[in-house]
Formats: sequence, C-alpha cells, structure tokens
Amino acid sequence: MVSKVAVPCPVLRSGVGAPASPASHPLGMFSSSMFIAGFPEYTQPMIEHLVAMKINHWDGVIRELSAKALRNLAQRAPEHSARDVLPRLLSLTQSPDLHTRHGAVLACAEVARSLCALAEQQGRPTSDFLDEKVVQGLKQIHQQLYDRQLYRGLGGELMRRAVCILIENLSLSKMPFRGDAVVGAWQQLVDDTLRSLPLVSSPSRQQIKDAAVSALAALCDAYYTREPGEADPAVQEELISRYLAQLQSPEEMTRCGFALALGALPRFFLKGQLQRVLDGLRAVTRISPEDAGFAESRRDALKAITRICQTVGVRAEGAPDEVVCRENVPQIYCTMLDCLSDYTTDSRGDVGAWVREAAVTGLRDLTLLLGRGEPELIEAPVCERVMCCLAQQASEKIDRFRAHAARVFLALLHFDGPAIPHVPHRQELERLFPRSTVASVNWAAPSQAFPRVAQLLGLPAYRYHVLLGLAVSVGGLTESTVRYSTQGLLEYMERVRGDPRALEDVAGALLRVFEDNLLNDR
Repeated sequence: MVSKVAVPCPVLRSGVGAPASPASHPLGMFSSSMFIAGFPEYTQPMIEHLVAMKINHWDGVIRELSAKALRNLAQRAPEHSARDVLPRLLSLTQSPDLHTRHGAVLACAEVARSLCALAEQQGRPTSDFLDEKVVQGLKQIHQQLYDRQLYRGLGGELMRRAVCILIENLSLSKMPFRGDAVVGAWQQLVDDTLRSLPLVSSPSRQQIKDAAVSALAALCDAYYTREPGEADPAVQEELISRYLAQLQSPEEMTRCGFALALGALPRFFLKGQLQRVLDGLRAVTRISPEDAGFAESRRDALKAITRICQTVGVRAEGAPDEVVCRENVPQIYCTMLDCLSDYTTDSRGDVGAWVREAAVTGLRDLTLLLGRGEPELIEAPVCERVMCCLAQQASEKIDRFRAHAARVFLALLHFDGPAIPHVPHRQELERLFPRSTVASVNWAAPSQAFPRVAQLLGLPAYRYHVLLGLAVSVGGLTESTVRYSTQGLLEYMERVRGDPRALEDVAGALLRVFEDNLLNDR
C-alpha cells in the first residue's frame, strides 16, 4: 500500500485563506487574486483565469477590477503577458459581445501600461516587451471600433470610457505615436465625448467625464510638446480656443465637460494662456437669466479654477499669464466669494449648494496655497471676507454643506505652516474653538454645530454673517435644524441679556439682515 504524502500548499500554510471575502465585495476578489498570485506557481494560472473568465464578466465592476489585477500580475509574469496575453486581449477587443469587448479594451490598457512601466524601471526599450505587431494592434483599437460604429447605441457609453482609459494609459506610456494620425483621432474622440455628455445617462456621466478629462491631460503631456516642458504653440492655441468656445454651449453638460478639461491641462500647456483660461471659466460661474439653472456648470468651472491654481502655483511677482500672482489673486478670490451667494433652486432643490460647496473648497485650497508660498498676497479685507462667509455657510441649514464649511473655517484658523495672516479675532477664535476639542465635533449634527457657531455672535466681524446664516436655519423645514439653531441663538441672547450694548449690537445686525433681504424669498 502506497502512503499518501501531503504536499503543503503555500496559500493554506500562510494561514490566510482569503484576505477578503469575494462574496461580500468585488474588492475581495481583487485582493484574494493578488494574494494567491503572489505565489509563483499560481501567477500564470491566475492570469489565465482572469483572461478567460473575468474580463467578460456581466458585472462591469468585476471587469474593471480584473483589468487592474492583470496590470499588477503583468509585472510578475512579463514575458507571458507580452507574448501570450496581450495578443489574445487584442483579438477580443473586436468581439461582438459587449462585455468581452469592454473588458478586453480595459485589460489592454492596463497590461500595456504595466509592461511599459516595467521596461522603464529596468532601463530597457519598450520593444523588449511590446513588439511592432502589438503596438500596431493597440493603435488600431479606436479606429476599428469607430468604423464599426461601436461608440453609438447600446454599449456606446461603456466603449467611450474604455477607450478614453486606453488613450490615457498609452499616452502615459509614451507610445511612439508622435505625429501619427492616431493622436488626432484620439483627440477627436475626447472632444466628441465631452460634447456628447448631454446624451449620456446620468449614472455614467461622471465616470465618462472623468475618463475623457484624464485622457486629454495625458495626451497633452505625451504628444503636444515641442520641447520638454514647452507646448506646441499651434496646438495650444487651437485647442484652448476651441475649448473656451464650448464654455458658451447651450448644453449644461457640455460646459461641464470642457470646463473640467481646461482645468486638467498641464502647467506647460497653460503657460501664456492662463489669464485667458481663467477669464473664460470665470464667465461660466456668473448667473444670467438664460442659464440660471446651470448650477453644475458653475460648480465644475469653480473646480477647474481651483485645480488650475494648484497646477500653475503661486509667485507674487510672476506674470498673470503664467502663475497665480499679485495681479490675478483678487480676481480669483472675487470669483469664489461671489459664488457663495448662489442660492439657485429648482425642482431638484437647492442646487446652488453644489456651487457654494465648490467655492468653499476653492477658498480653502487657494488660501492654503498662498499661505504656504506667498502669504503677503492674502490681504486683510479679503481674509476677513473669506472667514466671515465661511462662518455664514457654517451656520446654514444643509447638514453636509454646513459641516464642510465648518471644517474649512477651522482648517484656515488652525493652519500653522505659517499661520494665515489677518484672520479676524484670531485669539478669541482659538479660545472658542481649541484644536484639541473641535476635531471630535460632528458639524453635520445640528445639536453639536449650532451651539458652537452661535458663539461667533460675540465677535463683531462675524456677527452679521452668522446671523444671516442662523436666520435661514431658524426658518428651515427640518425639525432638528430649527430647534437647535433657535436654541443656539436664544442661549446667546440669554447670556448677554444684562449687557445693553451687546443686545443693541445683535439687534442692529439682525435689523440689517432683514433690511438687506426684504425681497429675498429665501
């Protein structure tokens, strides 16, 4: 009788059967597959399983995670991935089955990017992993899909996003397509995708928008330079002019897409065009009778302005066409502060809150950017207006936006790298909101937020704005908001009841609030 010898399994021997349950979450499948494939004897079988069974899965999340898993595994088995996997994936990109086609394009993008990155790390030419046939196959994917009209109709949204991801990855890989017609074809797809956003279903719109914007940024970096760090002037002028014109589109989603695309442009591509781009985006943030309901485009224009400021950086005496500087800082602040007055409402509710949230985020990022690099550009009147407007937003009725404004207010107050200059009543604020205690406050909870915000009524610089915010909350519809905002206001009035001067100041500020908003339905 032959005795059976148990061969130890490295997966079981490790004591970890599954790092995360695949049944409970798609990420469990991803982490489990990566863990198991970490053992050399399982790497190639896991790759084969993903290619054969997972990139054509009916669930799009599984297809995307499978493509990302193949990207990581390609570096563990580069020869197999280059010789066997990529050619198979390329053939599957022309499959009549939507799920297979979509998963294959995503996988091609991820595997090609991984192999190019590995070649760069090892100081080897890309051709060591990607032969000419594979490179041509990758280049032809877009045109083959376009010729078969697979960007239209059922599945068109999926394929647009997948090919935008492909464009981004091939561009980041610096594939040798400079001057090739395929770059122009890719650019046309990105532009057409941004123009077609009004036709895209709402659930997919943000993902497609993000993919197209990322593809554009990668295209500019890889193929639109004349010298390293210097844009091709002809391409730069033509593209920026075309995108700025689209900001005046009668379609809101088109404005959104092109605004975010301008915000994603790399620094070298904005050089010499910065002021022009900022002016175009600033125009989108203004409310006019024709586009009063375009809150999403105003929000995205603000996001673009904020991102551009981070991209170009700050230099006090720099040129306004190149960096954030003394000359253009006031205009940028004015744009963001004006957007805090956007209280547009429609059938969806207070859509202006999206704009105000983006403005609050922009004020934080811009102020911290200046505080780190050129604090002298933060003037006292501007800083006072920023802090007062944030205090107003932190005392209003929508929980999520109130919490965001409060966190930004405290971030600016407690920033010490170096401290933000000209914050009104800094010492009193630090006593009212000590760093050690405010971190645990849930500003979205009316019971915690309003009693603390009401303390600002004792500081003259903040009194009017906090009363304006509390007036909105006291007159709100949510029971907890009404109760605690009223309670916070009355508790403050009770504390100063014996101080006629303080009562007079509060009453005077409240009267100003009423006078300034006589015909305001809000």
